[in-house]
Amino acid sequence: MDLLKYFVEDNSGELVQLDLNEELRNEFLDSLPEDFCINYIRKSELEQKALANEMSERDYFEQFIIPEIPSYANVRSGDFGEMLCFKLVKNKADKKGILLVGPRKWRWKADKNKPCHGSDVVLFHKHGVKPSEEDIIESVESKMKATPGNSAPIQNAIDGAIDDKVKRLAKTLNWIHDKLASEGKPRLRESINRYRFLDENPTFKKKFHAIAIIDDDIAQEEIEKEIDDYNDIEITVIRVKDLKNAYESTYNNMLNYLE
Repeated sequence: MDLLKYFVEDNSGELVQLDLNEELRNEFLDSLPEDFCINYIRKSELEQKALANEMSERDYFEQFIIPEIPSYANVRSGDFGEMLCFKLVKNKADKKGILLVGPRKWRWKADKNKPCHGSDVVLFHKHGVKPSEEDIIESVESKMKATPGNSAPIQNAIDGAIDDKVKRLAKTLNWIHDKLASEGKPRLRESINRYRFLDENPTFKKKFHAIAIIDDDIAQEEIEKEIDDYNDIEITVIRVKDLKNAYESTYNNMLNYLE
């Protein structure tokens, strides 16, 4: 699924802007529920558990997965922003011929009404069998602002991305490694090690993103705010009209996708 086709990109300034093409809004929103469903449970796992319980996938998802999806609006909003960033960053790499993969961390939430642990999104490019200078790791700090208020989503995203760069990403890699171990996935766990042990692979490429998803009505005001030194962080602002409705309708339509 290529989400970039629904946006108009402007990279002429200090930050990249992605504006949702309103003529494609409905198509864009219709494309999200499938991917959002598998962010919370693997397709194969959903099929197996529905079959084992003699239920349709829709009924199983409604009864057992939806209760594990955030009930608080601010957490749903946060998840929506992270999931959107997860897909868009992968899509941008695809256009450069780079395959990025990474864990759908929302499956590992310890508390549905709290944000995911560590860096919001972590994606990896493994260039070959052995560690290489062409290996890549990209992390994202995502912030949503759907309604007017005092928050500064662009600066907050930058601050979070700097924290990723300084310390949080390293901690997140250890956490991902442990999660993969608990799931019995030794090959994936071993793949993570090339990014954990800098003495063995000190020269892989790192990219840090600060992405703010903002309602279009208030986006320009946020863009015009002065920001502090962004320390080589790539800053992106995603503008979506009626952003609150966009994320709410996405969650409401997840069941419709399973019908």
